[in-house]
Amino acid sequence: MCTAFNGQGDELEAVSDNAVSEVFRAIAMVFAFVLSSCSGELVKENLDVRISAPSEKFTPRNPVQVQAVFDDTGMPGAAFTFMPPDDKAFGEFTTRHLGEAIEFYVCGELLTTAVFEEATLNGGLLMSGTIVQRKIAGYLADGCR
Repeated sequence: MCTAFNGQGDELEAVSDNAVSEVFRAIAMVFAFVLSSCSGELVKENLDVRISAPSEKFTPRNPVQVQAVFDDTGMPGAAFTFMPPDDKAFGEFTTRHLGEAIEFYVCGELLTTAVFEEATLNGGLLMSGTIVQRKIAGYLADGCR
């Protein structure tokens, strides 16, 4: 439970943590939507995408489609779609590096680090998070600088 107070220190109605989480999720969705809509183009295929595991690097041979999206829970994020033959190669890469920290670079800058618990074999990848989507929105608007 979360108890709110007004400006004079008076206790207000107690609110469940779940309700607080939902409010913050809604705020994040609005924030991400505004960022995405300000960026103009929501999909780009000419961004430099590189992926690095501790013992191996994966550089797609073909353009990777990058898009600002919302995941199934409504959280902002970014979707990456690998074209053949990179889709299969990325699946093999994730299979070899399960449980390892994998770094994702876009335009030469670290976007995020993730640990795969299962292989990604469908040629696509969804990363959730307001910071991820904010960075992607900037790349979609301005490209790589």
